[in-house]
Amino acid sequence: MTHHKVRWQETKVVSGLDSRKSRRSDRLGSVAHELYRASFDAQQDERQGENPSGDLNPLYNTIRKIRSRYSDPEFAGRGGMKEVYRVYDAKTARHVALARPLAKHGDEHFDAFLREAHLTARLQHPSVIDVFDIGVDEEGKPFFTMEFKRGQSLKGIIQDLSEGKRTEEFPLRTRLGWFLRICEAVAYAHSRRVLHLDIKPGNIQIGEFGDAKLCDWGLGVVVPDKNRLRDSEVLLDPDLYGPLFVDVRGTPAYMAPEQKRRQTKKTVFMDIYALGCVLHELVFLKPCVDDVKDVRTVDPGLIAIIKKATADDPTSRYDDAQALHDDISRCLNGFSPAVESANLFREMGLFWRRHREACMTVLCASLALAIFIAYFVWQLNTRHQMAEAARVKAVESGLAALAAKAEADEARLFAEDSLAKYLEKKNEAEVLDKKREQSIITMMTGRVCDIALVSGSGYSEAIEMAIKHYDDLVADAPEHNPQLWRDKFWLHFLSQDFAAAVGLLDDGRKVDGDLAVLARKYASQCNEEGYLPAEQFCDLLVDLVKRRRRIAMVHRMIELDQRFPRSMEERTQIVSQWVRINNDSLPGIEVTYLPSSQSIRLHGPIERLTVQFGLDRLSAVVKVNLLQSLRPIRLDLRETAIHDLSELAELDLMQVDIRQTPVTDLGPLRAIRSLRTVIVGKDQLPAKVLRSLPPWIEVIEEPNGSSL
Repeated sequence: MTHHKVRWQETKVVSGLDSRKSRRSDRLGSVAHELYRASFDAQQDERQGENPSGDLNPLYNTIRKIRSRYSDPEFAGRGGMKEVYRVYDAKTARHVALARPLAKHGDEHFDAFLREAHLTARLQHPSVIDVFDIGVDEEGKPFFTMEFKRGQSLKGIIQDLSEGKRTEEFPLRTRLGWFLRICEAVAYAHSRRVLHLDIKPGNIQIGEFGDAKLCDWGLGVVVPDKNRLRDSEVLLDPDLYGPLFVDVRGTPAYMAPEQKRRQTKKTVFMDIYALGCVLHELVFLKPCVDDVKDVRTVDPGLIAIIKKATADDPTSRYDDAQALHDDISRCLNGFSPAVESANLFREMGLFWRRHREACMTVLCASLALAIFIAYFVWQLNTRHQMAEAARVKAVESGLAALAAKAEADEARLFAEDSLAKYLEKKNEAEVLDKKREQSIITMMTGRVCDIALVSGSGYSEAIEMAIKHYDDLVADAPEHNPQLWRDKFWLHFLSQDFAAAVGLLDDGRKVDGDLAVLARKYASQCNEEGYLPAEQFCDLLVDLVKRRRRIAMVHRMIELDQRFPRSMEERTQIVSQWVRINNDSLPGIEVTYLPSSQSIRLHGPIERLTVQFGLDRLSAVVKVNLLQSLRPIRLDLRETAIHDLSELAELDLMQVDIRQTPVTDLGPLRAIRSLRTVIVGKDQLPAKVLRSLPPWIEVIEEPNGSSL
């Protein structure tokens, strides 16, 4: 259970509707202003070539700044031990119903109040009111929020109908449709071993779109399981809450006779009886306790269903709510319910009612056949005239066919002309697409050193496309364009094609001096496949860092090296060198990779597992994890100097071992959604720190000497 700030303040009813519209307009206007400003700033940054890290999440920032989630309380009603307010939920931007215990109830009744929320939350059904949130406000009082249904209670609708109002809006068939939804909700609750025990029209809410919701489960109970009873179900037993539930047992007009006896065991038959009372009130618009004198206008099947559902003997009622639901469905579909002993005439009447259209069709067809036979003799006498008329009609049809053919020929010519125009426009569009594609590639010319960092094969494909484009440009490029040759040299160097890079040097092309020396040094060390062995590649990384601290270039080469078919031992060797470079090349640093478990074991005084760099002063800083290329799912940090676990955020880890490390904060691990296990040493961290992890992450305390 979480704490939420609930702001309670007195509200004055001054033009209530207008004031609510004003507040809603102010909030929507504020959110719209934030979104517009964020969109404008993002467009400005895009025009200037920037990529700022902030101001791109206006909704997130707005929600993060919310201090009081629920506001603008408006009293909605009171019942049982709670009062309900209509409040505005600032985080979801909607109105919800918020329930609080009555002021007269003290702390000893808070669990009994929360019992209704927990019981309702167990039921996930379209016809059961939804519980959104449970918490404790600033005053220390519990509350829970529910779905705020716009509409009115079934009790109010029945009251209007009994007064002769809204009869056309809510006919009997519509009311029975609501009753079916409530039966479905009760059947579902019974399948979850939950009894409502207070079903009545006042606890049934009818929405604006005709949906029915069963509310107020405060008196509900969970029927004990024959095999076992979970702790959460024991806490829902009303007998645990003292005298609060002694006098509150339901609504007498809808209570079964056995329910009025205090010590009687609660059963589903009590809810069946209450459903029968509600059905009686839906049909006759009067409570079940009132006598109904004229029942001739009511379907006999409905009367039989009501009598069975409201029988005094529980064993004479329906066995479950689904059986009651099925009988009502049969009545709505024109069948006799299972509980009714219908005679032959009754079944025939129902058949006519079910198939009225089909019966009328058969009757009309028979009448038509009789008329056809009566006129048949007359038709024989006039067949000559009919034949002549048919001949004339055939001539007219031939003329019409010729006209239709002419129209078809005209339509064909029009279609051919349209097709020609379409093909012409399509060719023009293809030419424009090719020009657009060429212009995008041309934009890369002279910017190869500033290609954005991407992971996996994306950067490799960008390099290959750029090399192909540069080959096309070189054929037509003027000799005095040094930037073109410098960029092409960079592309060959990054892809370890040192022979091609040296060829440019031999042709007298001017490039960076330190890279020219390295290209000649490593041109003869490539293997038959055209790339450096792991050991020579590691030496190249060291040379790049020593000469001009080319960290960004080293990372590009490591990413691009992924396309070469190296073994996991060679890739581990390269990653080890990359880790040593970024940890001041301290002695004893080593990385061990176990392919069978996809685990990495770090050795030595390692302090950093990430490196940050930018392309220039205007570019955003890129943060890269040094182990990312191995894609581990288990990481052993024992006996290292790593203290900041936020450096692991880029890895999809399932297990991490932090024994014998200076780690004091486990908070950054919450950002790794794939993480399931954290191994710590005995008494390494306080219990408060261990409890800060979410429940899906298991914390295992192991001695320092045990294996990963």
